Amino acid sequence: MAEHPHPLAIRNPLSITSFFIFLLFVMACGTKHMTGSPMADMEKAEAAGAYRMMDSYAEMAPAPMKSMKLSDTRNEPKPAKRMVHYNGYGKMKSPRPVELIAQAKDIVIASGGYVEHIRENSAGFRVPVKTFSETFKKILSLGTVISKNISASDVTDSFNDMDLKLKIAKASRNRYLELLNKTDDEAEKLALLKEIGRLNESIEAMESMLKTLGTLADFSRISLDVTGISTDPVSDETKDIFEFQWIHDLSPFSRSSLENGSRIAFETPRDMVHLGGKNWITESADGVVFFAYRRPNHPSGDSRFWADAIKTRIGKAFKSSGEFSEGAFTCLRWESLSDKPYVYVLGLYAHDGYLDLVEMYFPTLDHEKQFKDRIADVLKKGSK
Repeated sequence: MAEHPHPLAIRNPLSITSFFIFLLFVMACGTKHMTGSPMADMEKAEAAGAYRMMDSYAEMAPAPMKSMKLSDTRNEPKPAKRMVHYNGYGKMKSPRPVELIAQAKDIVIASGGYVEHIRENSAGFRVPVKTFSETFKKILSLGTVISKNISASDVTDSFNDMDLKLKIAKASRNRYLELLNKTDDEAEKLALLKEIGRLNESIEAMESMLKTLGTLADFSRISLDVTGISTDPVSDETKDIFEFQWIHDLSPFSRSSLENGSRIAFETPRDMVHLGGKNWITESADGVVFFAYRRPNHPSGDSRFWADAIKTRIGKAFKSSGEFSEGAFTCLRWESLSDKPYVYVLGLYAHDGYLDLVEMYFPTLDHEKQFKDRIADVLKKGSK
């Protein structure tokens, strides 16, 4: 009985070869389309946040600019190691606070660091990241440690994202300059000049922020609060009930409450950078710090209840105070006891079983004037 071939069988060997060549061609084309298309590259970059900075220019850009495409600026830099900023805080007691701070300064200088500020009972230092742990340990050995805290912020992604945005802005500016040299239309020239000026401002700000992030990664911060030894063997912290213990750790230099709270986030104020990591914290090139976190509202109370509780417990550590509202937040403002005071602002918002807190540190009164409205605008918009 004659055998009948399977209905799907291909009889001609040449046809088989042709079929597989065609299949390989189709697969190759499909792979190229999936992995190498400009649109896929741009979508990947947008997902990383690289193109958001250009959104504000799109509506105002003249027609030739809107059709421009980016080409060589989408490769993020890959640092050899992660860039981490460490922040150490020590709250200490000593019979001679001024002498302790002077000794701490000597340790910092010997480590290759430098002084950010020194006041009567507080100090801020910057030390090379490689010597941070050893230097912090030596300083804490100078007196009685009441509390200490170390926090770490990985700024690698923020640095890469900012660097990529800077490359995009510079490439766009170069193309706008090329268009400016080619056009004879006066209206288009004015529009191009306007966009070039806008980009110049952004480029200058981004270069400053890159420098800030680089410095934060190279030099860690150590902050000290030093008080005289009290004759009372029982401190206010020990006397207080457990639910209020965290209030005594509040300080413009400490990150303990931030580390122990849960994350909330706001827009990053102008001329400040988000440091990245699990917490939301921003900093300016000249040391203004603004961060936010959330705690359980326990014992349950409104914003007024918590504002009074905090003022009663830490207000005496400052020479002057004030209170104001910004958005949903009740804000407490203090100036330090020094001749050249820093400003510490704490904002509170009790709602839905939570207590949202924002903390701001302004190294001088001039810093407060420069940044307070920018931060106020962010608070009015609310958390993201």
